[in-house]
Amino acid sequence: MPYHFAARMAKTPRSFIREMLKVTGRSEFVSFAGDFPALP
Repeated sequence: MPYHFAARMAKTPRSFIREMLKVTGRSEFVSFAGDFPALP
């Protein structure tokens, strides 16, 4: 299944996306989107 992102995402630097994913891995981060479950 191919993913379709907004056109503005093509202009987003890859380093920004990596940094955002690092933040979601923190134990104090709570995701309300349901994509990144909290780890015990």
